[in-house]
Amino acid sequence: MTLSPEDQTFITHLRLRSLPGAADPPTLEEMKRAILILRGKRMAAAGANAASGAKKSTKPTAAAIANALADLDAL
Repeated sequence: MTLSPEDQTFITHLRLRSLPGAADPPTLEEMKRAILILRGKRMAAAGANAASGAKKSTKPTAAAIANALADLDAL
């Protein structure tokens, strides 16, 4: 989940221009564009995380753990 080179350059320049004392501070429209870019990447990352979470195994139940411990005790 990486930004396109254009978006990455835009965000980097915007951050540099946002520093205190910058000669050319970012405009409101540029800040809105940056928010939309970053929000889109966050939603894409959340979607990928949810998709990968569906593939993960579930946690064992207490009964399964008790059975496994009983099997170990039986050895």
